[in-house]
Amino acid sequence: MDPINKVRDDFNPARLRSSRPSPSIAYIVLHDMEVHDLAGEDLSAERVGRFFQSSTATGSSHLGIDRDTTQRYLNDPWAAAGVRGFNAATKHYEQAGRASWTYAQWMAEKTMLRRTAWQLSRDSRRYGIPLVFIGRDALRKYGKTPGRPIGVTTHAEATYAFHDSTHTDPGPNFPIVAVMRLARAFRPYRRRLVLGVVGNDVLVWARRLEDLGYSGFQVNSSLFGPGKVRATRRFQDHKGLPVTGVVDVQTWTSAWNS
Repeated sequence: MDPINKVRDDFNPARLRSSRPSPSIAYIVLHDMEVHDLAGEDLSAERVGRFFQSSTATGSSHLGIDRDTTQRYLNDPWAAAGVRGFNAATKHYEQAGRASWTYAQWMAEKTMLRRTAWQLSRDSRRYGIPLVFIGRDALRKYGKTPGRPIGVTTHAEATYAFHDSTHTDPGPNFPIVAVMRLARAFRPYRRRLVLGVVGNDVLVWARRLEDLGYSGFQVNSSLFGPGKVRATRRFQDHKGLPVTGVVDVQTWTSAWNS
């Protein structure tokens, strides 16, 4: 299992939470923690989790994501205190970083952003949330509780749309386009493709290999056969990846970042 597919439940639930009036989640909201360990072990998510449990906490979130781990603060049936007036139909991610960061500083934290993108892809599948970015104008159009899945936004866009908050995280330089592109690349990935497996994900992989110029296999066959294994090995060799012939998360996402 890829490390980004591990969500740790180290904490008791965040103190500030409430029951949802409806199980429907319409938006995923991205935040930053204003905390980040730039060297050594990254304990940002753990520290924020402890803060959310404290009596001084004024908010909460569902997940905390840093370079090393993804921490769960609340299960999805609970509404977090993430953005004032905008919590009933939202799920919130806290990311280790600062709103003042430049684009280059954010992009230097690729491991953390990869965790965010992976989690977005999982929640997209689970709740049917489209992997599209929803800005302030669209937020005003759809409203706070639209009753159906809408997309991904940020605390800043919610502030500008509804004026219920003063926070503008994760800042103007957050690489939302890169994160959404990676989340869409992750979206179809469901399992490791090994010799002999059959499924629609094999078709997706085969067509992507063809798009990248690889051949020697039946593109429209849903069987991951020897030809696809050989083409996968060639792709991995060209990208400097471990040459296994197995399509894991790293191999899959590399194909959509080519």
